[in-house]
Amino acid sequence: MKNNLTVLQNFIIGDQRRMNHFLSTKGISCTAKVLGDVEWIVNYKRNDQYYPTVKQKYNELLPHWKEVRILEDNDFTWAKSTLALLKHVKTPYVFYLIEDRMFYQTTKGEMETIVQELADNDIGFLLIGKISKYGLSRHPEWIKVNNFPAYEMESENLWIFRSKNAPLRVLSNDAIYRVDVLKKSLERIIDKKEKIPRVLEMEFNWLINGWPELKQAVPKNYIIVSDDDPGHELGV
Repeated sequence: MKNNLTVLQNFIIGDQRRMNHFLSTKGISCTAKVLGDVEWIVNYKRNDQYYPTVKQKYNELLPHWKEVRILEDNDFTWAKSTLALLKHVKTPYVFYLIEDRMFYQTTKGEMETIVQELADNDIGFLLIGKISKYGLSRHPEWIKVNNFPAYEMESENLWIFRSKNAPLRVLSNDAIYRVDVLKKSLERIIDKKEKIPRVLEMEFNWLINGWPELKQAVPKNYIIVSDDDPGHELGV
């Protein structure tokens, strides 16, 4: 997995609830058991009260993490700073990891298999969230009622489709990207002034028309969860 995937983060811990989760058994200690062997490129973008703890835990749990500081000031934008971080990535795939994603039901072996299937099938984009809506079957109910076609292809753990048939109307930052796909996606919004990753989701999914034959995928089952998923809550 370490030869195929790098974790990238450009973030802050937003409040004490998020810090409590970060330090819980569902937080960074759990994530490190699954992704601790890959390189992490991390920008914690403020010198706030949470930064020393985050750095301490990363030093303790992530032997291959690399800190790249791009502090949030008046000129900071998410697109430009994330593109600068991407220059440090040496693998073909990059996982833009949100700090509240949870791996407590995921094994390292399961994650390794998913990443290998991405590489073997030359997938450009893997959605991580909203699996109850987009995953779980070849033709999920939401996709069916909105007149999108069933997924065209599959591997052992992925439903695979071409961009021109994508049911995803916006690109999610919460995803695993082939590096060239994320790079082009960031370059398209490089003049946007927003400081948050949601800027990537503020316009129509350009891959549908701009890269119609690119293969995308969704997991067949939950591999990563968040408190948005039914039955899952942040750690305390």
